[in-house]
Amino acid sequence: MKINYNNTALGLLDNITARSFTICEDSDHSPIEYKRAVGLSVVNEFPKVAHLFKEKIQYISDPFYAAYNKSVSKIANVLDSEPIDQSGTFISRSSPGETNTIFYSITSEGKKEDF
Repeated sequence: MKINYNNTALGLLDNITARSFTICEDSDHSPIEYKRAVGLSVVNEFPKVAHLFKEKIQYISDPFYAAYNKSVSKIANVLDSEPIDQSGTFISRSSPGETNTIFYSITSEGKKEDF
């Protein structure tokens, strides 16, 4: 099955409301006021930028992530030299039964040659 915006939890963000979106309350590390402010920010602002994350959705497998971590310094040099303008979503498994979702938007002109 091809991963897309509609067949993942990302599709739920299209109709997001303050009532339907909450931040997990199981941690005492952040005050409830902060969690509410972050939640309202997501509810109010995400619809304005959601188009950036819908088109390019990729699942990152554990072997791919391990290979990336081994070569990240080499990849960084290549990415630094090229102009980049991309947005999308990475989905990876964080533990059995759980996933991480990372929205990204990267714009870089790349390194300029010295004259």
